[in-house]
Amino acid sequence: MISFIYDGERMEGRVRTDHADKYKLPVSYSVTLNGVFFDYLTRNNGAWQSAEEHPQDLVDAIGNCIDQTE
Repeated sequence: MISFIYDGERMEGRVRTDHADKYKLPVSYSVTLNGVFFDYLTRNNGAWQSAEEHPQDLVDAIGNCIDQTE
């Protein structure tokens, strides 16, 4: 479960591993926010990226939540 404030609004959701590497370490995550599928997130060279176009600060906020739960 993740929870954070973005643009003055409380965002809550779930993150689950979507794909893992051969060592069973997470490579991409499926993200649901406020009950609606948001996107898939991956980390590329230390930066969080989404499969679809979203504001980078929102993607970073979600990525920060993922970092805190690992």
